[in-house]
Amino acid sequence: MAYHKGFKLSKTGLSIPHLHINRFVKKLRSDNGNEISSNDMNTTNIHSWHHGLLFPVVLGLLFACGTNAAVFANIPVTSLAFWAQALLFSLLFMLTFRCCDKLVIYAISHSSISVHTTGSANISRQYHFEYCANVKSLLRNSLRFFVCWVPYLILLRPGIVYWDTGDQLAQYFGHSVFGQEPGVIWDHHPFLDTYLYGAFLSIGKSIFNSYNAGIFLFSLVQECCLAIACAYALRILVLRNLAIKVYNILACFLAFFPIIPITGMIMSKDVTYLIVFIVWTAMYVEIASTKLEKLTHPVFTTLFVIITLILPLTKKTGLAIVVFSLLFLVFIKHSKVLLRVTSVFIAVLAVLSTSTVVPNFIYSHTRVIKDDGPSAIVMPILMLARASHYHHSDISEEERAAIDGYLINDWDSIGKSYAPFTSDSVSGFAYQPMHQTSSFTDFAKAWIRVGLRHPGTYITSFFCEESGWITFVGSTRWTGSTSYSDTRPQQLELLTSSHTNEDTFGKVMPSNQPSPSSSFVSSIMNTARTTPVVNVLFSTAFWTAIIPCYLCYILWIRRKSSQNIGFSGIIPYLCSTILLFACPISLSTTGSSDPTRYALASVLFAPLMIGYVYSTQSDNTKSSASTGTHAFLASSL
Repeated sequence: MAYHKGFKLSKTGLSIPHLHINRFVKKLRSDNGNEISSNDMNTTNIHSWHHGLLFPVVLGLLFACGTNAAVFANIPVTSLAFWAQALLFSLLFMLTFRCCDKLVIYAISHSSISVHTTGSANISRQYHFEYCANVKSLLRNSLRFFVCWVPYLILLRPGIVYWDTGDQLAQYFGHSVFGQEPGVIWDHHPFLDTYLYGAFLSIGKSIFNSYNAGIFLFSLVQECCLAIACAYALRILVLRNLAIKVYNILACFLAFFPIIPITGMIMSKDVTYLIVFIVWTAMYVEIASTKLEKLTHPVFTTLFVIITLILPLTKKTGLAIVVFSLLFLVFIKHSKVLLRVTSVFIAVLAVLSTSTVVPNFIYSHTRVIKDDGPSAIVMPILMLARASHYHHSDISEEERAAIDGYLINDWDSIGKSYAPFTSDSVSGFAYQPMHQTSSFTDFAKAWIRVGLRHPGTYITSFFCEESGWITFVGSTRWTGSTSYSDTRPQQLELLTSSHTNEDTFGKVMPSNQPSPSSSFVSSIMNTARTTPVVNVLFSTAFWTAIIPCYLCYILWIRRKSSQNIGFSGIIPYLCSTILLFACPISLSTTGSSDPTRYALASVLFAPLMIGYVYSTQSDNTKSSASTGTHAFLASSL
């Protein structure tokens, strides 16, 4: 067999080091006893230059829009430089996608075939992440994750309380927040999270006479739950026969990438939701991979329904992800009609639970008040504010009355207060439903009429607000910059110490000041973010835009392969990513709040979804890892 130093194209096929495709396919046929169609080889081996072209091109255009919006707070579509920038981004992503696909396939082709070790290899086996799907392996892998994260648990003790969480805790302990009466809990931040965090602080105060003890106890429990969730998600990759080498790389990333253990130390609805979402998505992938047959298992289905009902209570966007993902299961081919109906029934159950059962049977018997005001439509308000700022006089009296009667701030105020990269200045973040004199329907009609007159203004406003997810750099100012010299990289920047409101949470306990150990973690993070090559992993857009688009690209170019797994398994991940573009903030500017917490799901799910896309369905989970690796290579190379 000839050896090559790199990828080569020849008349006989594609050659990679230690592996010639045509000979390798013959070996696969003899090993597996399965014929591999020439159609699979033609459609997934040497791709035509235009296969999947749409994905890097669209991504390049989005980055051009996002970069200009993030720097200049404008999108110069009439400028030749703008389209040249879009072309350069598209070419960059096109080349990157092709090269990354070849690199992953190369890693799979050189992956170990056997999961067993003998002799001296057994000595270090206990330190490796186990490639097994049983409960004992899951718990041992969870312990490995936890041990890797213990240093962060010690250095960042007692934990990290975010601004919004501090307000939730202040409400739990009976203080007035958001302009409400003392003793009530506003469900703008999920009430389940508020009661959960408050319970831990109460336990710490009761047993140890310290709220900090309650915060540390919560951090400890949450870190353990995150470790178990990650191990459970890895279990799905084992069931799908992911190549061992790729599996180990992904597991090590989850164990050692500092953003993940720091995430476990944060007391925030985004993290609580993330842990539940990981487990729910892993179960969803298992359902989709078995063509819904997993729903015939009573215990599994019961647990899945329970987690489905809990997920929307930890974060409001969870309901949209649950409903869309479950409805998507209806379109999986060759699945039984009864099982499709079951998935629809679970989706309906989630909607009824969130919209009817919880408000009527929980709100009425607790201190919780429902959030149904303008705070739920931040993005439309921001679009309207830009229209008021740049086209202030272009509004009728009827439209003005509808807008002023529904919003907390009127048409004049939102125009004067408008800032391109934040919504806080115009949204009037407070609970004031009694001040509304017009209905949501009247407001929506006025909003649409203004948008029809100024569609470009609405589009630009959207890109300014959500540009942080689709740009590598952004302005240092709220109003935008005049040149690229006045920019900063858009990177993942989690807090390493608590940041709370003295007027709210300060009434419960003094805010924890940054400790030397937390400052040490922050300095390590800053070093990593400024180190060439490594800093790519800290780019926000790398996780929120590039990887999701890359995974869609891979699934698309292999859509005609017999080993194609389709988009069904990554639907929750894609929904979560798309919903980032409804966040009230995305850009990290000087003195701004941290938007990284919104992107945590994208960061943690990316390696898991990469593993899913590059894996193959096992046969009743009894096939060997080598069969899965062989099948994937046969359909990919």
